[in-house]
Amino acid sequence: MKYFSEVTNKVYNTVNELKEAEAEVTNKANARKADAEKVEAARKKWAEARVEYDRALSEFCKKYGAYHKTYSSDDVRKEWSSLSEMVNDLFL
Repeated sequence: MKYFSEVTNKVYNTVNELKEAEAEVTNKANARKADAEKVEAARKKWAEARVEYDRALSEFCKKYGAYHKTYSSDDVRKEWSSLSEMVNDLFL
């Protein structure tokens, strides 16, 4: 007898094969969901840090007129890397 799985859309020879295949698909989906939650938590943390940075920078500029930062080549590489990733995410 053959067994069809609606989860995998495949036919299996035994019930055990079917259950194992469905469990693997379910486990992968759960792992993906957990990883997506980690990414979302990191994004929220980054957004909160960005708001705090903008607030601190604004206060500093109001108090002292301007803020100067010297960038090293490593800083520039990191900034451009982040910028290029953002552009790729938005447009590609």
